[in-house]
Amino acid sequence: MNNTPTTVNLDLGTLLDADTLILAAETEDDIGCILRLHLQVEQMLDFYLNRKRTADIAPFVREPRDFSGKLSIS
Repeated sequence: MNNTPTTVNLDLGTLLDADTLILAAETEDDIGCILRLHLQVEQMLDFYLNRKRTADIAPFVREPRDFSGKLSIS
């Protein structure tokens, strides 16, 4: 298993942009809308957790894999 971190150039400004959220929500496909918004919220949680889990606490606070774990630890 490769434990090297992957860096993603995540522009938080586009995630919080109202036009982006509206584009993700405006669709006839309800399931697709829910999935797109869920993934967008999960990306924000990943960004937040990567900033808050510093080297001092990283050995004690493992990065959760599922959405509910990420949400509860945030």
